[in-house]
Amino acid sequence: MPVNNNAIESIREAFRVMEEQENKKNVYNQEIAVKLLVDRGYSEKQSRLFVKNLDGCISHIATSKFFFGVCRWIGNREIDCTSRKDLSKIKRLLKVIEYTPAYDCLDSRFYSWIHRRFVSFDEVVQMLELDFDSYSKATDEVMGHKYQVVKIGSYEELLAYAEYAPTWCIMHSEEIYDSYLEGETDCVYLCLRDDYRTVRKTPGENFPMDAYGTSMIAVITDAENNFLCTTSRWNISREAEEFIKEDALKNLIGEEVFRKLYR
Repeated sequence: MPVNNNAIESIREAFRVMEEQENKKNVYNQEIAVKLLVDRGYSEKQSRLFVKNLDGCISHIATSKFFFGVCRWIGNREIDCTSRKDLSKIKRLLKVIEYTPAYDCLDSRFYSWIHRRFVSFDEVVQMLELDFDSYSKATDEVMGHKYQVVKIGSYEELLAYAEYAPTWCIMHSEEIYDSYLEGETDCVYLCLRDDYRTVRKTPGENFPMDAYGTSMIAVITDAENNFLCTTSRWNISREAEEFIKEDALKNLIGEEVFRKLYR
């Protein structure tokens, strides 16, 4: 699809407006997004459909900040806005990126302040250490696996699992580990699925409640066995202190295994 003759000027104008939007807390404008895609050579119908699908499936924050970068990828033919497969990739990538340090290291056009240049879709995937090639229906299937519960008695014991969940805050230092255990009677448990060593780091449509996210779940309880915190393997900020409720966890790992969370 050929790019319109006025594309360069239109893109410059879109980027200028983009900067104004960022200064206004990323106010998202669908019409500007559609115009930018049309200037990239897509029909208005294709452009509006892509914008509608993208905007309707991910958070307002991620869409507003990175949409112009997504358009740059489209213009570079790195992704195809008419492809359902590519749309799924973008939706899942933006779901992940919003809760990682990369969100602040990249501007709205995917210019990397670390690399000091624009980065491609594949490079952002590599930055996040994601595996998009392994996506399948199994990526969103979380039931049907066997779990074991491991009681963690010290920071040293926890470090044995650091390579499998390096983003967990409690892995970073013994001081942080201790800060999560408010009292001496608090306890850390790991719910480990039978494939936690081999499951691919592939975000699913139900991220963070996908195969990777549920392959390792950290649970902190107090002396009365009250759940103080549950965290998925993704360890995203929007989980707050509750990734999964007790009843849902019992259903996921099985009642017999769930009993091992109670002392």
